Amino acid sequence: MMEGRPFRRRPSREHFQAPPRSFLVLGGGPAIHGRRVLVSGHGPLAEDGTPAGPFGSVPADVSAADAMHSARLTALAVLAGVRRAVGDLDRIGAWLTVRGFVNAEPGYEQTTAVLNGFSEVVLDVFGPDIGGHARTAIGVAALPLDLPVVVAAELELA
Repeated sequence: MMEGRPFRRRPSREHFQAPPRSFLVLGGGPAIHGRRVLVSGHGPLAEDGTPAGPFGSVPADVSAADAMHSARLTALAVLAGVRRAVGDLDRIGAWLTVRGFVNAEPGYEQTTAVLNGFSEVVLDVFGPDIGGHARTAIGVAALPLDLPVVVAAELELA
């Protein structure tokens, strides 16, 4: 396995470091059904695979900027999980949907901006042809482990 090694699908402004397998997978790891890769319940992970803070709701406990960073870390965790499931990110033919949940205070209207952090990583790694995706960004009253962001996605194998 390539856990802990940087990966890049295409030239990128940053090197992405994939976190190791999480000690806790929210909802299970990616499942493969035919050409579909279903990803559920990923949150931000630290370099050691533990849930990454800050924790709490946006914007009361976690700033919008910190929540966006959590969304980026969530993308890296998803990429690492997908790579473990399919063996090589080059097998991904398309990102279809991303469903993002933001631990948000009532009335918080910037959930889309928070989830931009996730989408930016996917688009940077895969480019718009493969990484372009439909996305939903929903504010919720609570998330597991008091995480600020949790994401589910559906991808297609090439």
